[in-house]
Amino acid sequence: MPCPVAAMGGSYSGKLSAYLRLKYPAVVDMALAASAPIYLDSPNLNNVSQFAFYRIVTDAAAKLSPRCPAAVRQAFAALEMASTEEISRQLNLCEPLKDKLELKQRVMNQFADLAMVNYPPTTSQLKLYCDKLLEGDAGLPALARFLNDGYKYDSTKDSSTCYNVSSASAAGARGAVVCSDWSGCGG
Repeated sequence: MPCPVAAMGGSYSGKLSAYLRLKYPAVVDMALAASAPIYLDSPNLNNVSQFAFYRIVTDAAAKLSPRCPAAVRQAFAALEMASTEEISRQLNLCEPLKDKLELKQRVMNQFADLAMVNYPPTTSQLKLYCDKLLEGDAGLPALARFLNDGYKYDSTKDSSTCYNVSSASAAGARGAVVCSDWSGCGG
């Protein structure tokens, strides 16, 4: 006697559950795709912006701290203008920075993570880190406060002394850039 089969998931796994139902409708009876970015793979991408999610993250930060988005933009502009050597020194990186894009993607993902757990909004981690960006000099010093006051991660070194971009990213060279985040790599 056959039994109903349901596929479910959220975000990337939700996307996969929807595709499973589409590909095997005779096997999968229903799918729940919560917060699944299925429209990004649509043949008509003109209707979906790949940056829509980050607009929501920016809006969430602006509601908590109106000057936060401008501080983030200043930090990104400073990243663009500085050499990788200067960035490595000012941000107290564990290893010399090889790729600015990897670091930018890592910071974007960290803000996205903060926005996804933004509750209660007035005391959330997103508000805390927006405040850190604004408490001193702008640009790279602000980004250094953001990274070194709570987002340090290094499984091989004492993380109280430096920030390791590659340890905090998905596996492989330019993993965060190629895969977007851990779930995009399937890891």
